[in-house]
Amino acid sequence: MSEYAQPAGAPPARTENGLGIAGFICSLLGVVSCGLLSPVGLILSIVAMFREPKGFAIAGLVLGLVGSVWMLMLTLVVASIGFAVIAAVFAAGFSLKPLEAWVDGTQITEAVIQHINQHGDAPDALTELANLSSDTLIDPWGNRYRFEVIDGGARLRLISDGPDGLPDTDDDLELEFPLRR
Repeated sequence: MSEYAQPAGAPPARTENGLGIAGFICSLLGVVSCGLLSPVGLILSIVAMFREPKGFAIAGLVLGLVGSVWMLMLTLVVASIGFAVIAAVFAAGFSLKPLEAWVDGTQITEAVIQHINQHGDAPDALTELANLSSDTLIDPWGNRYRFEVIDGGARLRLISDGPDGLPDTDDDLELEFPLRR
């Protein structure tokens, strides 16, 4: 009789592939969630393909591919719609010029408030305002701004003659700003 124990056999074969199961579950959840988790499930399933058993890894790989393609198509559709909307807005004549006029108006209003604080009343002309560049006094269409102090000195109405350059027409832009702080 031998005093030594018999050598143990080979380790038992794996009966499960945890990474394959994780890849399958992520891929399945990815398909249900419009493809959000599909790329993760796809990567996990690809790595799990190098382990035994491969059943869940194969299923996760297929679902991950389907979900990833679905997500890619959905992203392309949403991006295409977004670009189409942006193109339609600009084609319809969207312009940043009114925003530029509003920015000019806030700067002019600040200068008018400073003038009132220093001199006691509003200037007779915008050219009397200190610390303003001559570009600020010209609207985005190349015309000089006009202004009125209204509501007993409480508000400034800044008027741009608009694209046609003619006063009192439909395309004129009128902006009002508070003068009191």
